[in-house]
Amino acid sequence: LRAITTATPPKPPADVAPAGVAEPAADPGELLAGLERDAESIARLKKSASGFAKELRRADLADAARRAQAHADHAVLTDIAKRLEQVRVERLGELQKFKGKQIAEQFDTRVERCEKALQQPIGLNAHLSTVRRRLRSHDGQPATVVPPSAGVAAIDAELGSFAPSTAQVAPPPPPRREPAPEDPRAQVAVAVAEVENALADNAHHAWQSLDAYPSDLRGRAALVLLRSYVNGRLAESWHRMGAHTAARRHWQAMLAENPLATAVLHNLAVAHTAAGDVAAATQTWSRYLEALYAEALLAGTPSRGAAERAEIHRVLAGSFGTAALCGRPADDGPNPPPRGI
Repeated sequence: LRAITTATPPKPPADVAPAGVAEPAADPGELLAGLERDAESIARLKKSASGFAKELRRADLADAARRAQAHADHAVLTDIAKRLEQVRVERLGELQKFKGKQIAEQFDTRVERCEKALQQPIGLNAHLSTVRRRLRSHDGQPATVVPPSAGVAAIDAELGSFAPSTAQVAPPPPPRREPAPEDPRAQVAVAVAEVENALADNAHHAWQSLDAYPSDLRGRAALVLLRSYVNGRLAESWHRMGAHTAARRHWQAMLAENPLATAVLHNLAVAHTAAGDVAAATQTWSRYLEALYAEALLAGTPSRGAAERAEIHRVLAGSFGTAALCGRPADDGPNPPPRGI
């Protein structure tokens, strides 16, 4: 008994992390590369499945053997379409979480390209519905069940072995309370870092709550408004803190769902101007001007906002930048709004 109670506890295996120690967060570049590979695989499988679905639309179903093969291929392709859509929505959700974190500007172009690819629907249902109607016009289910064709079976097998998402954004580790630095400037830097981490954590939880809704409900007006609210609050918060790239990313997401939102276009134009991006600022101010015209015409009052439109025309025609369009500096106060927002 003494030997047992005084023995040294065994050491954990080298490949097992000690309890309470969080796994290190994955490198953002690796996460994005994995999502890009998945987007390419989804597009390739979608193209292959679409090719087989189009062949079924043109198939001669008068032959019993060909009709039995079409039944088998149609059933498997219908299942493939559903699973591909599930994978696409899942990867798009992971990309949205990735965007919710404050990532480096070097990833912006890749993120936009990957998001555009993942936003494309699978689009097999139209072909499969036509095949389904043609099959129903014949003698129903075939007497003999046959396996799907080799090409369709290969797509099904590859989709079945599709790796689970590797883009899980690791939750932030519990904050460590370090002794406060003595230098006041260092104290301010520590405080700003804590605020940025808290904001990123809040954004992560906000997107998680929206991801709980099924994909077929995400286009409803209520959820669009919720996404716009979250994007708007995050954009304004990042803009207040000088993170103009992150702010512009959220306003761009709002524009994707409402391209004529004058308030969003105005804020995005201000952010481009504050970031010193003259070309993007000029283009966005022009879009804002067009949206003001459209808003006035749709309301049946073309004279509404004429003074503001004239001022924008004057500044854009001067070709001296767009800083004058951001408005006057905000008055001093306990919590002044960001300039021009």
